[in-house]
Amino acid sequence: MEIFAAITPGLEGALAEELAALAGRPARQVPGGACLEGSLEDAAGLVLWARTPAHLRVRLGAVPARSTQQLAAGLRALDWSQVLHPGQRVTVRATLRGARFRADAAEAQVRRAAEAATRGRRLSHRRPPPPQAVHLRVVDGLATVSLDAADGPLHKRGYRRATAGAPIRENLAAALLLAAGWVPGAPLADPMCGAGTFSIEAAWMSRDRAPGLDHRPPVCRWPGFPDGAWRALLAEARRAEGVPAPIYTADRNPGAVRATRENARRAGVLGDLALERADLTRPAGPLPGPKGLVIVNPPYGARIADRRRLHGLYRVLGRGLAARFPGWRLAALAPEKALAGRLLPRMEELLTFKNGGIPVGFYVGELPGGAQ
Repeated sequence: MEIFAAITPGLEGALAEELAALAGRPARQVPGGACLEGSLEDAAGLVLWARTPAHLRVRLGAVPARSTQQLAAGLRALDWSQVLHPGQRVTVRATLRGARFRADAAEAQVRRAAEAATRGRRLSHRRPPPPQAVHLRVVDGLATVSLDAADGPLHKRGYRRATAGAPIRENLAAALLLAAGWVPGAPLADPMCGAGTFSIEAAWMSRDRAPGLDHRPPVCRWPGFPDGAWRALLAEARRAEGVPAPIYTADRNPGAVRATRENARRAGVLGDLALERADLTRPAGPLPGPKGLVIVNPPYGARIADRRRLHGLYRVLGRGLAARFPGWRLAALAPEKALAGRLLPRMEELLTFKNGGIPVGFYVGELPGGAQ
């Protein structure tokens, strides 16, 4: 089957590289995600190990959909027996572009086809399993049917219950660390940590801790999933042992430091972080190494009416970063290239995407100074 992983548009390259590394074969970039061929067991392994996707779905097939009648015929021809149990309900969400029928009509056809395909088959459970999420996408007469392999968004790792400010999602933090060229185990600094997402994701990556370790995904309950395969995947993941990375984590806000401490404790990596309350403009504790990557996500200006104040803030942050981390590689999010230039002149723009609905760029550069 075809496995589709979704991500915020603009980050498809980082996603495709991670999927290819995990699966051992190329992944194809598509708008808003990446695809690769694989089995249901492969899909479960990606739910367990992939750090960058927002969602992961298995595509059951694509059928002609010039009309509801044509759509209905195509849906009936799909092999639902691999993914649905007898009596199992489905929840359907349809998105249409260039269709001659409405979304509710398309969703009704999916429910009818799923019910017809499972009617009369022997029930393999005492009671039907939970409803299965099905996604129908119709574009210019072609309908693609996909099923959620995971139980909800993959960025919800379970550790981030305490928040601070406007935190970045866990999967985006992992994607940006990879895009910046950070290697698990290398020194990292997160001096504006907020809820600690960059630090915790880096600690999990260095420890080789599977992000989906605590969640049994729906794909494991599908009729076509091999018996015992999920137990084998879990056993392998629990044997994985990485080396903790030297991670410096700080914030000037005491609430952010408390949130990071609570989240890191739930994630089991509090001992991996050199966590303190500190301001970039003031002396602080020792760094985890002579050089490494420092990553920051400064304010975007939604709460700062005066643009000159925002440019002034970024200039002050840039001076603090240069003084605190001489010779380090800097990775930063910024809503404008001019603001990134206030942090460090001539930064390279790696990516553009939307974070929290706000267009931002992701920039990298080398901070001046340091031993040569």
